[in-house]
Amino acid sequence: MKWFARQAVPDRRISPQKGSVLGMIELMILAAILGAAFIGGRALMRDQSDDLSLSFDLRRSIVLIGPEQNAAECVAQRRTLRPVLLRLRRANINVVEIYAANTPRRNGEPLEWLDGDALRRSLAARQGFHLVCLDNEAEIIVHGRRPVSTAMLEELVAGEERVALPAPSTMETPPPNHDGSWSVGVLR
Repeated sequence: MKWFARQAVPDRRISPQKGSVLGMIELMILAAILGAAFIGGRALMRDQSDDLSLSFDLRRSIVLIGPEQNAAECVAQRRTLRPVLLRLRRANINVVEIYAANTPRRNGEPLEWLDGDALRRSLAARQGFHLVCLDNEAEIIVHGRRPVSTAMLEELVAGEERVALPAPSTMETPPPNHDGSWSVGVLR
């Protein structure tokens, strides 16, 4: 016989037909290992899915909704928000921006998973410009269709319960840049 010829190797496959106690024990051990791997895998998947869970809470938020990011009302409102933005963040008040088909943002960070249209419908702000302020219970305390002043935003930060919006005709919008153009940007 040649040196590379196969030697007779006993058959060690696990099969319940063997009828031996050793075969049944091996089968039970294999079933236990597979069961533990399945249960461990499910627990690992559950832990990973908990880490990836997304939550969105509108409590203590100012929601800026507009037809486009560079619409005159949106630019004007961002300009009035800028001076009080740091105070808003210190007071744990989120600023959520939703513009047309753009990705919604919370405090400047994109929320790609959030459906802006659904949020518009839930806040009754389907078309045009809207500024919606929500309190600790996510109840609307201000819903304006025109930009609000910096002083009014400071009142919100100060914790005023309800803010009476001035009539739209007396509402002032901030002037454009010194060169006559409107700046476009995302709050950060």
